[in-house]
Amino acid sequence: GYMALYLRAAIDKEETNWMVDLLDVAPDGRRTLITQGSLAAEHRELDETASRPYLPIHPRKDPVPVPLNEIVEYAIALMPTSRVVKAGHAIELVIRNQDDLLSRLGSWGVYHLPHMETVTHRIYFGSSYILLPYIPAEAE
Repeated sequence: GYMALYLRAAIDKEETNWMVDLLDVAPDGRRTLITQGSLAAEHRELDETASRPYLPIHPRKDPVPVPLNEIVEYAIALMPTSRVVKAGHAIELVIRNQDDLLSRLGSWGVYHLPHMETVTHRIYFGSSYILLPYIPAEAE
């Protein structure tokens, strides 16, 4: 199903990229990519009519500079998936501002070029959250 990360963060420049990987971590430590998402911070504006909580839609028309050092919410859509995380496994969320080419070689072959500027990212985990689809256990 659809998934979305609502990330609250402050940066010290007017733009950055947010790259998100959702991983399935097996009990033996093996990590498998479930899905990915990305958002250019300056294209964070939402289409309020088309968006749903689990599927934020960004028109990406005109870039809007990010207010410096202010907490901003970024609604980041992740690619839908039908993967089920098994009992005993963990979910890991990786957030970064540029692609890690080595980890992307086995994924979809899309690579985002980084902004060529140093940006300080402060993520506020207490007010950030992720929406994931849930399949209830069958009643016995």
